Amino acid sequence: MDGKHARRTGQSSLFGHVLDHALDGSVGILASCQICSDHLFGFPCARQFALSCGMVTLLTCHVAECCTGLSTLGTRIFGADELFLICSLALAHRALTGSPVLQLSPESKQDWWPVVRNGWIASICFLALMAITPRHPLGLAFLGSFVLLCVLASWPWPQTFFYATSLISLLISNARRQQQTHVKKKIH
Repeated sequence: MDGKHARRTGQSSLFGHVLDHALDGSVGILASCQICSDHLFGFPCARQFALSCGMVTLLTCHVAECCTGLSTLGTRIFGADELFLICSLALAHRALTGSPVLQLSPESKQDWWPVVRNGWIASICFLALMAITPRHPLGLAFLGSFVLLCVLASWPWPQTFFYATSLISLLISNARRQQQTHVKKKIH
């Protein structure tokens, strides 16, 4: 709400834009991943994987904006609002029943974790290909390098450093482009 209010009242700045998106995105990822791994799936061991997926998804949106100039957080089908709705429903279900919506832990009768994990991976790959497209191979290579870092490096400091520096750089670049576009529109 703070970013919308600043834009509505004409009090936005490059620093505020970057800070708002960096904090909202990162806090949203942390909260959503915590809720999904603990309350939606009842599988705290999946938290590292969920955080990696969340970071890749947010980076995908900002790399896509950098490559195409179009700002998006998700697709027309699934975005941040739908994720927050799912998290809210998972919390309500856990509060009412005392159990997660889908039990993924190894103690459960059916091992759903491979299905969920592969579904997440496929969804993120689909989002990246839809948002960035093969016409921007550097954007896809950048995301691929982050995915390799998530898979190969010990957790969490290399991923956190790469994510934080990349997100800040992308946000600054995208905010500068928006400011330049806004100034050109005012001139014409």
